[in-house]
Amino acid sequence: MHRQSGVSLIELMIALVIASLVTLGMIQIFIGSKVAYQVQEGLSRIQENGRFSLQYLERNARLAGYMGCGNDLARVPPNDPANANYPFDTRFRNHLVANPGTPSAQLRFQRPIEGFDAGAVAADQPLTLGATTDWTPALPAVLNNKAVKGSDVLILRIFSEDSTPVISPFTVAGSFKVADPTFVKAGGIYGIENCGATPTYGYSEIFQATTSDASGNITATLSGANVLRVPAAPALTWNNGIGFSGPVGSPVNASVHQAQYLAIYVGLRTEADGTTKVPSLFVQRFTDGSATALTTDELADGIENMQLLFGRDTTVPRDDTVDDYKTAADVIAGAGNAEAQDAAWQQVINVRIGLLVRGQESNSGTSHDAAYNVAGATVNPQNDHRLRQVYETTIALRNRIFNS
Repeated sequence: MHRQSGVSLIELMIALVIASLVTLGMIQIFIGSKVAYQVQEGLSRIQENGRFSLQYLERNARLAGYMGCGNDLARVPPNDPANANYPFDTRFRNHLVANPGTPSAQLRFQRPIEGFDAGAVAADQPLTLGATTDWTPALPAVLNNKAVKGSDVLILRIFSEDSTPVISPFTVAGSFKVADPTFVKAGGIYGIENCGATPTYGYSEIFQATTSDASGNITATLSGANVLRVPAAPALTWNNGIGFSGPVGSPVNASVHQAQYLAIYVGLRTEADGTTKVPSLFVQRFTDGSATALTTDELADGIENMQLLFGRDTTVPRDDTVDDYKTAADVIAGAGNAEAQDAAWQQVINVRIGLLVRGQESNSGTSHDAAYNVAGATVNPQNDHRLRQVYETTIALRNRIFNS
């Protein structure tokens, strides 16, 4: 018989070494699994935010130039610096600005699409907000210190797809009735287009509803800034050559759409701690259709940079083929006044959008100090160990092509 003597010190040390090796192996497996999970989770968020942002941009950019029965190509005033009636012509009238006069950035509906070039992107710098003069052309004042420096800005002024039919002709006082009483709200900005027969076909007007009741009766009086005047002529009323009114008993073939202003840009959201800044894609728009109040909504986080290139059809006459791609600054190069810039933007028939999307979490196991090509521009972000991917799309402006 032998007494139990336990284990020796050497055996204990060997057991501890083996246990430590097993533990270290398990820790390595756990760390590897966690890193793999973080990478997959980060990629999933990047893909989700990138795809959603592109879908939003595609859906709205395709509406540029849409004005109901037609598009803006036949309705924008010609490039005539001496045009005293700017921004009005016989088929498009903006009742939100006096004539003659230049509309504010939100109300410049004769220019459905407009870009702002951020210029060269500084390398390895923290994201900071810029003043209006950091872009070419300068951003509208309502976007001052909202957009990230080095990231382009896109503005769309469009008719919504939804509409309601007009069921009674305009009166001289600017009263009419629509089929859906809930569609038009007092104070809202709307576009009305006429689909009647020639010669009244294709007229469009932008107006602000003065009153609206539960029966669908709308009043859009022309007063103050809404008065349209031409030299040596009285105010233009709704049935003075506009084509919405006709003989008593004649059908009305017109519809009302919501007029939308969308300024899409990369901004910074402040986290709950008050210091952390998260880059996100934002949209500034009318508040319930109002032209005086603006609402800013966050569309998707992690969008770090947006770059824009505009495809132009410069052939005369138009052949609906892209001749070149230019930045926003190059599109208006040499256009010295608002009318010339309108004509320059009218040549744009598609837009190429590039987004640089970053992950939400820093991953110490990766290094991202390389530059990214985003729609032709070089973007070199900080090496903060975040995953990043570039998403690009080219959007055809359907209302700018296949027009004879």
